[in-house]
Amino acid sequence: MKFSLFPNNTSRNGFPIMDAYEYALKQAGETIMHHDMNADVAVIWSVLFQGRMKSNKEVWEHYRKQNKPVIVLEVGAIKRNTTWRAGINGITGDAYHGPTNNPKDRFDLFKIELAPWVNRSKGKIVICGQHDDSAQWTMHNDIPVAKWIYDTVVSWRAYDQGSTFIIRPHPRNRFHWASLGNPDNLGYTGLSDPKHISGTYDDFNFPDLLDQAKLIINYNSNPAIEAVLKGIPVMTHESSRCWPVANPIGYTETIRTPNRQQWANDLCYQEWTESEIRLGEPFRRIRPKLEELVK
Repeated sequence: MKFSLFPNNTSRNGFPIMDAYEYALKQAGETIMHHDMNADVAVIWSVLFQGRMKSNKEVWEHYRKQNKPVIVLEVGAIKRNTTWRAGINGITGDAYHGPTNNPKDRFDLFKIELAPWVNRSKGKIVICGQHDDSAQWTMHNDIPVAKWIYDTVVSWRAYDQGSTFIIRPHPRNRFHWASLGNPDNLGYTGLSDPKHISGTYDDFNFPDLLDQAKLIINYNSNPAIEAVLKGIPVMTHESSRCWPVANPIGYTETIRTPNRQQWANDLCYQEWTESEIRLGEPFRRIRPKLEELVK
């Protein structure tokens, strides 16, 4: 197969990962090109089409319109900037990361702990926003993230006037109260601006909100994963990687808190260290699917 990589359209933390993936493809005997729009498979960094990655939108749309697969590399959620994702046609739960029903060995390797499910009856409901320029969002929605947040809170208020909501925008997609509509309709609601953690590349203070939360509402991005690992129940869209252990988004008096072990096992087979990527482990897991997709 012919693979076209787009290293110029990569974030600073993604350069070593793109290089490791290219090395793995070469070791597997694949044909490699750069910035070519006519290959069998494209390899891009992220589906957040902003900044250095803005040009990837054209790549994404070009290849997907031809029904050609796009491998998307992105930062992971298990150990941010230590583990990385490589999915076919996305990075969420509706992308393909490889076979499921995996064993527990990688879960043990990462030394992950699944905290017991939390039951905080007086905790806060935290809604985590996403980025309007990300295909994670636009593949499923044609309204702004702020509008979705506003509508979610307002619909909840028809049944629950007492819970406190905290709205947490995406760190690079912030908004003001005015963009949410009439704040009088939101009841007890606060806005929590993400704060960068000094000395890190792009870590923010989301764990502080987890300590206060009884529920996390997140469409399909990493905050839901962080919450589930910490034992905070979540509501997500079905495209979330947390969907197997999540609740549908919307008011309910019964919150599902299922067994998470198989979900966690599979999650650990969706994320890889740089050295594992260089050795070709994630590529070997998705190569059979690529062969099906490339005619």
